[in-house]
Amino acid sequence: MLDNTYILYTSDNGFHIGQHRLQPGKECGFEEDINIPFIIRGPGIAKNVTSDLVTTHTDLAPTILNLIGEPPRPDFDGLAIPITDKEIEAASESWHEHVTVEYWGFGIGEGQYDSECKVPNAKISTI
Repeated sequence: MLDNTYILYTSDNGFHIGQHRLQPGKECGFEEDINIPFIIRGPGIAKNVTSDLVTTHTDLAPTILNLIGEPPRPDFDGLAIPITDKEIEAASESWHEHVTVEYWGFGIGEGQYDSECKVPNAKISTI
């Protein structure tokens, strides 16, 4: 079964708790908030290979589609992450080095610090 199965591990973005003198949260462009693991194993994926290529969560869907041999939809924002030795080597010369980290909306305090973050007359809605 492992000869034709891919195993992927990743997580949500990080969470800072007082670093940089900020209230707890995860909406800033610091390493604690944006650096996440992505580990993949399966057919054609070399063991113990690490890449420093910059990627985002928007690259996950195109990567998975690439693994199964399907093209991404034209409206996808991300690109397939280079995961084989050959792909990583080719991308090391041309892969993008930066991504945009954005936070849209009102920063709601979390946990015991919520009361310190309230904005007078702010209306917060949930979907």
